[in-house]
Amino acid sequence: MHITYEYDPGAVEPVVIVRSPSMDDATRHIMALLRRDDGNSSDLLEVDTASGTSLVPLRDVAFLYAQAGKVYARCGKGDWKVRRTLRDLTASLPGKVFQRVSKSQILNFSYVVRFDLTRQGTVQAILRDGSIHKVTDSYIDAIKRRIIGS
Repeated sequence: MHITYEYDPGAVEPVVIVRSPSMDDATRHIMALLRRDDGNSSDLLEVDTASGTSLVPLRDVAFLYAQAGKVYARCGKGDWKVRRTLRDLTASLPGKVFQRVSKSQILNFSYVVRFDLTRQGTVQAILRDGSIHKVTDSYIDAIKRRIIGS
């Protein structure tokens, strides 16, 4: 498969052309992915890499965070820049998987191992990779409702 991107400042909207010698399973799969991507409900996240823009499966994103005015996604051991705001991501990411825990972080709940209460009374989320994320007071009730289900 070969993918090409062309910059067109006069384009009104994105245009996707799929060229294939036949309508095989791979082509059908690509067409199905394009049809279901409405810009808000995709299982892929667009990130900036050294070689350009890439699509990362959301299941590979452990958490998203804002730092110095930019948003990053932690995928494995690497951090990738995301061109969307945390507010936009909060609205578009699947709520069953991702949870905002502070003004600057969104966690993938499938990566959360446990929550700890510190001696200072703050709640921390511990992820599979050992990273620790502070849960701010304004998000504790939402997390409790999510865990307890009420």
